[in-house]
Amino acid sequence: MYRKSITLLLIAMLIVAALPLVGQSTAAAEGEALSIGLSVSTLDDPMIAGLRDGAQTAASDLSVNLVVMSADGSVDTELANVQALIDQGVNVLVIAPVDPVGSQAAIAAANDAGIPVLLTGFDPNTAMQDVTVVSTVVPNEVQGGWLAASVLCEAVGSGTALELVGDAEDTVAQARSEGFNMFMSQQCADATVVQMATAGLDRDTLINNFIDELNTQTINGVFAYNDTTTLAALEASIIARKGGIAFVGFDASDDAMAALQQGRLQAIVTPVGWLLGTTGVQAANAYLNGTELPATIQVQLGVLNVESTAMFRGGPRSGSFEGDPRSGSFEGGPGSGNFEGGPGSGNFEGGPGSGNFEGGPGSGNFEGGPGSGNFEGGPASGNFE
Repeated sequence: MYRKSITLLLIAMLIVAALPLVGQSTAAAEGEALSIGLSVSTLDDPMIAGLRDGAQTAASDLSVNLVVMSADGSVDTELANVQALIDQGVNVLVIAPVDPVGSQAAIAAANDAGIPVLLTGFDPNTAMQDVTVVSTVVPNEVQGGWLAASVLCEAVGSGTALELVGDAEDTVAQARSEGFNMFMSQQCADATVVQMATAGLDRDTLINNFIDELNTQTINGVFAYNDTTTLAALEASIIARKGGIAFVGFDASDDAMAALQQGRLQAIVTPVGWLLGTTGVQAANAYLNGTELPATIQVQLGVLNVESTAMFRGGPRSGSFEGDPRSGSFEGGPGSGNFEGGPGSGNFEGGPGSGNFEGGPGSGNFEGGPGSGNFEGGPASGNFE
């Protein structure tokens, strides 16, 4: 059985999802100082602010110049910012897009200027077919589902866990469900998993259906694939006067964070902006130095719970900080290099809490990875070429 409190947020791993591309910049070839442009959608989102902070730390570690510009949620501003970065002569662009469709104009401008582009922050899926992107840095949603299950397993023991199942067309929800069920079947056999469909349900119907489930059977824990379904189920449990249920959900929205800090949620699994930023810059630097990159780079998600948010006393690599735990690195948190296991983590046994992990960009303890010049291995190995 796993530790009662998983306070660990996870470091980045690179996984091959498609045929790689190869790049070599003139600046890199001539030994000039490299310049990376980072265009972010907004700095009002704590996760994106953390992405910026992680990128700045990675750039400092690699001794490259990083120029950051925020689009403030506007695709028009994003296009103007990207054009300004092109005019400044950046060698590569890392873009956290405002919108998977609207942001194509900015990427196309970079393509026309011959500037390579990496995306980070979310998976645009097939929305960016009309532009060229070197690589996309995305959260490993299957690993996130595995991680959520490891937390919920500890809470329910041999009881019953209810999975709220999303739309079959929602690739993120399905990947999270895959990871959840993988862990529950392999590592939590004493628990019983039941399912409730939520696809196409409005909030009121979802709440009513969940109340019916609670009145029909004893539910000890709930797995929800996003913050909307998590909070609706939580409200239903209050209406039904059913206490003692552990809720583990996804995505650290303001309302979800409030519920977590009030002790109503067991944990939130969420993408880690810090790692998306560090990995984006590390990969961009590697590409400029001639390294072959996979088309998709996956970074691990992390867990926020009451204990881990209370531990947020440090910004990146510090020991004392007051701020939003979604934005940065703290002890046991994103970028700390202190975690164990999960699908795609490279070297593990049994998942979070049970195995040994070495490597991955941003961990501070790896062989290979962007910028090191020593990439040998395969998908999820931590050492890749």
